[in-house]
Amino acid sequence: MPGKAGFYQPPHFPNCYITTIVAGAFVHAHRVLGDAEYLRTARSAAEFLLHDLPALHHDADTMCLAYVPDLRAQFRVINVNALAAAVLAEVGTLTDEPALLDRARLLLNFVAREQTPYGAWHYTVNPRQSLVSHDNYHTGMILDALLTYAQATGDDRFQPAYRAGLDYYRTQLFLPDGAPKWTNERCWPHDVHGSAKGR
Repeated sequence: MPGKAGFYQPPHFPNCYITTIVAGAFVHAHRVLGDAEYLRTARSAAEFLLHDLPALHHDADTMCLAYVPDLRAQFRVINVNALAAAVLAEVGTLTDEPALLDRARLLLNFVAREQTPYGAWHYTVNPRQSLVSHDNYHTGMILDALLTYAQATGDDRFQPAYRAGLDYYRTQLFLPDGAPKWTNERCWPHDVHGSAKGR
């Protein structure tokens, strides 16, 4: 059931974030090793993203998926939708499935719409639900996803959002010596996620 974070995840309960990370690894393994079984595994993860996560918002142009397959989890988390879009774009390109690319565009339309006028993203659509303002590594995840989509599909429609986000990320979420800030408002703690994302 939902908790203070907006949802509760018992052990072994699936979620969008972990699914996208694992699926991305299988896509990479397929590209490097050429093993079709890796692509089939990534495609099965795409099924979870397509059919098991409730849509918290869906209209003709945008879609937002839930973090977990539980309708009570109503937090609209921006970075996981970007990651889901990246996986669907990579898999859809490799399997030649336009429907996956269409879903990826809907998700990234939502992500781009939620970008602030100064190029940042909150963790959730409602900033009051976010535990932080603009943090380092969730911003990095969104930027990675936008770049992955463009590289996989050749579609550059989200590049303005990417460039504005990258500028904010570079200038507001790192110190002059390259150390990752925790958020735009706090330097500490320096987190390994931020270091890895800013590589």
